[in-house]
Amino acid sequence: KRPTLLEVGFGSGLNAYLTMIYAINNDLEVHYHTVERYPIDDALASELNFVSRYGRADEFASLHRAEWNAEVRINDRFFITKHLADFTAMDRLPQFDVCYFDAFSPDKQPEMWALDRFELLYRYAEDEAILTTYCAKGQVRRNMQQAGFVVERIQGAKGKREMLRAKKTVVK
Repeated sequence: KRPTLLEVGFGSGLNAYLTMIYAINNDLEVHYHTVERYPIDDALASELNFVSRYGRADEFASLHRAEWNAEVRINDRFFITKHLADFTAMDRLPQFDVCYFDAFSPDKQPEMWALDRFELLYRYAEDEAILTTYCAKGQVRRNMQQAGFVVERIQGAKGKREMLRAKKTVVK
């Protein structure tokens, strides 16, 4: 299988970078889509220190230099399409198997976490798709559930007590 991933909020590129490394190490061909309205500049990207821990500096730089709104081959295992767009204004998305929902907090950007955004994600999620987010707020969980996802709280990533994992489960 060639999984397709969708990330809402490219930010530093860390999720794309770690997913690329995983794809290489596990011989997967990954097609990665990310939606970002306010990309960081090249100077800030070059100051990030992720490569000191994980290596592959040229490929990390390529993620940030990749053209917007076009599929770019980073290596044999990882293809990225960076969508320069406002997620709250989108009405179509690429079909996806996994979604990293990494927007700023609901306190800072409540429109990103609205029910209609999760309904859009549900519509473009493949059967059995997984959506994860660091945010474990009750209203976010309820919006995901109302959109159709089956949602669970899981152990949080480093520095977070818990996070949410949602699945599109289709009854046949």
